[in-house]
Order: sequence, then structure tokens, then C-alpha cells
Amino acid sequence: MKIKFQCSKCFRNYVETIDFVQVQDQELYRYTCSEGHENVYFQMNQKFELLMESAIYAIIDGYYREAVSSMTSSLERLQEYFIKVLFYEQNIPEQTFNESWKLVSAQSERQLGAFVFLYTQKYRSAPDNLNSKQREFRNDVIHKGKFPTFEETIKYGQIILDITFIF
Repeated sequence: MKIKFQCSKCFRNYVETIDFVQVQDQELYRYTCSEGHENVYFQMNQKFELLMESAIYAIIDGYYREAVSSMTSSLERLQEYFIKVLFYEQNIPEQTFNESWKLVSAQSERQLGAFVFLYTQKYRSAPDNLNSKQREFRNDVIHKGKFPTFEETIKYGQIILDITFIF
């Protein structure tokens, strides 16, 4: 997926240049526009937002497996962001969060467990989440190579969006 940027130097000179830069994990983007100007941009979107956008583009392009994968990753990254915000609210240093997250970063079930309990502690109720049938669908697509239909992908996407609206 690529992000659209407009060159700040061209913009100041009333020259319309639009450039597309490949999404990356770093928030700081350095690129040279089509007119040769060097630019630096700070991407303010959170990773979960970019992943959901990637899922939408995948649906438009007919890549439904990739859409399901990106939607799932988006939900997981949103849950991570929620945990990070709770740490911030409690004035827990980012380094402490990073050290703690490292212990669960490679295990999505542990991440989910951390999220469920922290959410429950804050809101006094369990969060909405995928049910067993929905988890089975996700696992079939991601781990067993299932090719979902357009309808299955849209239905799954709506479930993910419904879950994320609790935030």
C-alpha cells in the first residue's frame, strides 16, 4: 500500500505534485518528490488505522485473504494501542511498557488476555470479541489457506468494525 503525499516545496510554489510512498513501519518518511525536492513527513496515523485501510484496498482489489489478515492485524494492533494508552494514563514509563510487551509480543493469545483483563478492569465489563465460529473462520483463512468469498470477507470486516467501535 502506498500513502499519498504532496511536496511542501512544490505546494508553496503553487506546483501541484502528488507522490505515492510505500507504507513503512517507521513514522518518519523521507522521500524525493517528482520535481527533485527532498521531503520529510511524520505519519500521524496509528498502525491499526493503516492496516484497516490496507484491508479496504485489498477488498477493492479482490484480495480477500489479505483483507481478512489485515483486518485481524488491525484489531490486534488496536488492542495493543489500548493497552499502551492505559499505561500512559497511569504514568507508567514507555520503557516499562516496551519491556512488558516484549514478553507477550510474539503470542497473540497472551496479548488478547492482557487486553481483556485491562479492558475489564477499566470498564467493569468484558470487551466484545470474536466468537469461536469467527475465530475458526479467521484461522481457516490465515493458517489453513482458505480463500474467503467477498461476502464472507465483508461479514468478517463488519464484525471487526463492530468490535472496534467499543473504543
